[in-house]
Amino acid sequence: MAPEATPIRWQRKHTWLAVGLLSLVLALWRAHLVGLGPDPDSDAYGHHVIARKVLASPGAHGVHWVWLPLFHWLQVPLVALGGGMDVVRYVNVVVWAAVPLVLVGYLLKKETHPAVTALAGFFCALCPIGMQMGTTAQPEPVFGLLLLGFTWDYDQRRFGWAAVVLSTAVLLRYEAWAVLLGVGIHQAVRLLRRRKLRDVDGWGYLAPVIAPGLAVLAWALVRWPVDGRFLGFVLDTRRFATEVHASESAFEGGFITGLRDCLYYVYDVAFRVYGWAILLFPLGLWATLRRYPGLALSGVGALGFVTLTWVMRGTLGLDRHFVAVIPFYATAMALGVESLARLVRQRTNKPWVGPAIAAPAALAALALITWGMVIWMGHWRGSIAGGYRDRIAVADFLRRAPADALIVCDEATVEVLSGLDRTRFDRRSPAGEAGAERVLQKASEHEVYVATWLGNLKALQPHGTIVFRPEDAPEDGGLAVMVVPAP
Repeated sequence: MAPEATPIRWQRKHTWLAVGLLSLVLALWRAHLVGLGPDPDSDAYGHHVIARKVLASPGAHGVHWVWLPLFHWLQVPLVALGGGMDVVRYVNVVVWAAVPLVLVGYLLKKETHPAVTALAGFFCALCPIGMQMGTTAQPEPVFGLLLLGFTWDYDQRRFGWAAVVLSTAVLLRYEAWAVLLGVGIHQAVRLLRRRKLRDVDGWGYLAPVIAPGLAVLAWALVRWPVDGRFLGFVLDTRRFATEVHASESAFEGGFITGLRDCLYYVYDVAFRVYGWAILLFPLGLWATLRRYPGLALSGVGALGFVTLTWVMRGTLGLDRHFVAVIPFYATAMALGVESLARLVRQRTNKPWVGPAIAAPAALAALALITWGMVIWMGHWRGSIAGGYRDRIAVADFLRRAPADALIVCDEATVEVLSGLDRTRFDRRSPAGEAGAERVLQKASEHEVYVATWLGNLKALQPHGTIVFRPEDAPEDGGLAVMVVPAP
């Protein structure tokens, strides 16, 4: 090995060591948090119960609701083996620990300076919303890893593998659809600029466009008969969100409101998770877009998607949607430190001034992010340790129900937290006359325990007795358990 190569090799080795050690420590912390209590994220229970429904009725494609199917399919083997939702949470602990390491590998492969690479890995690992989602049973950590894997393959011109990874991602989260669109535009521009197909890696360059596009089309065709219209599940997603917002566009609140919401994820959420360290992002943005086309496609595509859907009131504007762009932001912020050093050095014409400014800036950013992450995870710890007390109480009560009793329960958190065999549950809503009729039909054969929200039991009140309410449940609401006896 040439002597001049030794310092770079040494720095690379220590970059891996430092980021790997930090990822390990943070993973152990997340694993500890998982053990403190149930997942506070209610959607995670919905995903897990859908996996149970898929196992019971594999051809019932409507059970996926407005969500894409892959995360549910991935949990089916776990459910079949009797595994619970906490297994998914522990898997996510490991998956999110891998994301900073994959980012480090990608940046070093692109000949990024080891110090900048280490800083990007730190910024990625310490991001509070990434830490939070790494304790849940939600798909965001897996999706973040898939996007980063696509980024690496695409930039290395491994278009076959990039196609496989992106085809997987488009069945996991909708943000990948925007990345697919960006890839299509990028490849079309390359083709127009080169004018000759053989100059653009042959026909293989089309694989990351065609394969994921076919995956989206296949799922859309499968859902068509269920929804009654093409892409009905996508339209239902927006309808659900617009009903919650009682609005169809941010600009309905005025031009200023709409403009501000255009920056909601770009700046507001980014500032919420990274604090004042986010000021480094614009300094390194251009370098990120120029040096890393794959990372630019995945980052800008995902960020553009969550921004557009938020402005159009097609999502609920949740912080967790930021997880997909954490590697993009972490890289740009790290390059922001490098850009700051270069700018100061050029202005002063003194080589030593740049590093003298950049080092304190990097340390200050790390300190701010770490402090913010500790505070954030402290609040999240409280949510884990003290959350869902009413659901836990109802789940504990259901565990004492007779073994031959059927349980009608439309609250996914209660079903999962009970730990009871999935075959004991009827998950259809007991509300209204139609729901009550279904319960009474079941009660003609076995005693039925109905666990649901109090308002759903009105039609069943003449036929059963409410036997349990959680402590501190409001008089006119909250959860309740009713027993409808067999004749």
